[in-house]
Amino acid sequence: MLHNFAGYPSDGSEPLANVAIGSGVLYGRTMLGGTNNGGAVFSLTPPSFPGGAWTETVLYNFTNVLYGCGPGQIIVGSRGVLYGLTSGYGTFDDSVFSLTPPASPGGAWKQTVLHTFAGGPSDGGDPTGVVMGGGGVLYGTTNGGISNYGTVFSFTP
Repeated sequence: MLHNFAGYPSDGSEPLANVAIGSGVLYGRTMLGGTNNGGAVFSLTPPSFPGGAWTETVLYNFTNVLYGCGPGQIIVGSRGVLYGLTSGYGTFDDSVFSLTPPASPGGAWKQTVLHTFAGGPSDGGDPTGVVMGGGGVLYGTTNGGISNYGTVFSFTP
């Protein structure tokens, strides 16, 4: 057991299946919980000695009012930038976002909304997955679209 979640208003609840690995650190997300009960992105840092405790850090708390909720899949890009999806309620629901590490240790991670899906026939909605290809291009899928059977998207840095 690496970590037990405490739920709302602590570190989150209902962690989702995907965990990304970057420089030995595990990154993941929870569907609910966190300080705003809109989900959280977290890291688990390995212990400094065998058998020691892993260190959990909440990197970002989503709100279901301003920035969507239920962050989806997380992937690690260059320079430790995390990319992911949100699906839920709010101004930036159904979005692709990035989380940029702080300039100094212990600082706040910066969330940037890269795209908010309009839903319906224009560009789909309810993003379901994202991967990174060559040159940092993000590829992903959504539900919806012209025939309501889904879409595939890409974002070039």
